[in-house]
Amino acid sequence: MAECRNCACYAAKAARALKVLDEYADRLVRSPPSTDSLWKLDYEIFSENANLAILYLKNVAQYCQLDVDSFIDNVNKAKDYIRDRKPAEAGNLAFETILAFERKVCEI
Repeated sequence: MAECRNCACYAAKAARALKVLDEYADRLVRSPPSTDSLWKLDYEIFSENANLAILYLKNVAQYCQLDVDSFIDNVNKAKDYIRDRKPAEAGNLAFETILAFERKVCEI
């Protein structure tokens, strides 16, 4: 995707990044890692994706003048769920966050 310079572009990137978190957590529910080292690796990958989502959410805050703190809090909670090996909870929270974010963006 091209470099963003406006609200709609960053909102689209943030929504996609949140969807990636949901999809990754769902994959962990369907096929949980079989070893501690694989859990650690999946946590690191999920965390990197979560950090990217947070970056895009911060850009949404800047370019859209939108309060995104609750969404960032949810992303961090989802990371904690993955760390604690609770991917279903992480996926549910990510999905709820996507819906709430989309509703909020549609208001602007």
